[in-house]
Amino acid sequence: MATHARQPGHRHRDAAIPAPPPPASGALIMAGGIFLLGPLRRIPGGPGIPTDILALALLAGWTVLAWLFGRAVRAGQLPGFRPAGNFAMGTWVAATAIVAETTMRAFPGLRPLAIAFALLATGLWGWFLWIAALGVRELLAEHGQVPVTGTVLLTTVSTQSLVLAWQSVLPSGLPLAVARVLLAVGMIFYLVGAALTGFGLTSPRTWTLVADWRAPRCILHGAISITGLAALRSQAVGWPALVGLWLLAAVLFVVVESMELIRLRLRVRAHGWRSAVIIYHPAQWARNFTFGMFYTFTLALAQDRSATTGASWAAGVWAWLVGWGQYAVLALLLAEAILLLAFLSHARWLTGRQAGVAPHQGRNHRAHP
Repeated sequence: MATHARQPGHRHRDAAIPAPPPPASGALIMAGGIFLLGPLRRIPGGPGIPTDILALALLAGWTVLAWLFGRAVRAGQLPGFRPAGNFAMGTWVAATAIVAETTMRAFPGLRPLAIAFALLATGLWGWFLWIAALGVRELLAEHGQVPVTGTVLLTTVSTQSLVLAWQSVLPSGLPLAVARVLLAVGMIFYLVGAALTGFGLTSPRTWTLVADWRAPRCILHGAISITGLAALRSQAVGWPALVGLWLLAAVLFVVVESMELIRLRLRVRAHGWRSAVIIYHPAQWARNFTFGMFYTFTLALAQDRSATTGASWAAGVWAWLVGWGQYAVLALLLAEAILLLAFLSHARWLTGRQAGVAPHQGRNHRAHP
């Protein structure tokens, strides 16, 4: 289910400089932000939790990750990721956009700060599209040699996150024409990304469910969910299109997560529970985000009068999901948080242990075998 966050042979020139966060670290902020904006509101006592405290926690987390990343950039200590691996940087765009949205929700008087984050997210989006284009070129040039995961669909997630952010921070919302253009661009990115993902499954190299099915494939349904939510919030399309997007997201959700359960069973059989389940990787936050986004899209539809009236046959399903789904999202979030704390505790123990090892003994040590 997880791969290692750092390349095995990477070693920083200056051990005093903290290691840069992995490219997918922004998914942590994404998961926390969508939980605050959606599922938390439907948990008993959740609305009573001070939103400003949670929004500040997200802002603090984003600031720490950005500081570590910026410090590593200045020190020239970023690992050399191949272009195809840089798709994960799309999580930074979406994370920045969701901080803009949560800041606006918790602190309406700080609209300039929220707009600043939306502007930053837009700038990061332009840079991300450039490195994503390099990644697509590599995937096409090295078919069968470069693994294709759902991270390629972060082009869609990052684009639609801008619609949600600007819709939230602008007093009159995003102009309808701009919203429709961004939604269309995001869907084009989705079609390209889905094609590349399918292209990767047909590569000539040996492919197995256990080794090659990665957690980010959940973005196949998450990208559709965020597209639907952005379309609903911006009122860019009518209820039939929204219901169609929800149905597509629901089908993909069932298919992808069923494959994940089958893969989990195979991994447990091959490696045992400890190695198959109790492991941490920043990319796993993407699953929390996609679950939270599917729930939030469903919640928004259930509260939309035109959708519930026009698709009365679906209203009961939406009501059931809205009534119980928030607990599944919360459980996944808590489980991942526990794994993160265990990972950080273990990493700190390893660091302390290495500090007591003679230089010639510890030079070839690898934290991740």
